[in-house]
Amino acid sequence: SVPPPAGFTPDDFGIATLDQIVTALPNKRYNVEIKDGMAGADALAAYIADHGPADRWVVVSFDSAVMEHFRSIAPSVPVAPGVDTVTQWFGARGPLPGYSYLEVPPVYGAIEVVTPQFVADAHAAGLKVWVWFNGADDDVPAVWERLLAMGVYGLDTARPAAAEPYIAAANAARAAAASTTTTVATSPGPATLPATGRSEEHTSELQSRGL
Repeated sequence: SVPPPAGFTPDDFGIATLDQIVTALPNKRYNVEIKDGMAGADALAAYIADHGPADRWVVVSFDSAVMEHFRSIAPSVPVAPGVDTVTQWFGARGPLPGYSYLEVPPVYGAIEVVTPQFVADAHAAGLKVWVWFNGADDDVPAVWERLLAMGVYGLDTARPAAAEPYIAAANAARAAAASTTTTVATSPGPATLPATGRSEEHTSELQSRGL
């Protein structure tokens, strides 16, 4: 085994349980992926029922059947669809009843998934876009900036501290745009209203991811 760095003990390292995270960060929102099938869906639904409200959670799984099962037992919890459902939506676009989010990579093989049109189509269908990364090659500032400029809702990054200033800049730009839009709609004078609405929601969501 490798000894811990100076100033740390072995107990300082490990994978936290969901309960430990929720206890340590009681006022955050959580994006949870089900990785152990129907049993995991049942266990997570029961846990969320005891640790609500439901809208502090977003649940996803690669397995579309697992997600359909989870939706059937926890219909009030916001969810993102599995791979098969996302693939069908990618071709058809339009409404996706029962789902609130799409969680996708920037690219999948040779296919560019997240484009301005993709994000616009998702928003038109009432879906928020979160992006997870294929690895270190695309989890980088240039990609973060490009995605945030498109209007993606969140970044599932392995580098939250590095991403934080880029997210803050994107939130500030959205807040300024929201303020300008609101002012133009209500008054011909200079912007005097504080930014409200989606940019604040976006900030909350990104902070909930630990960013």
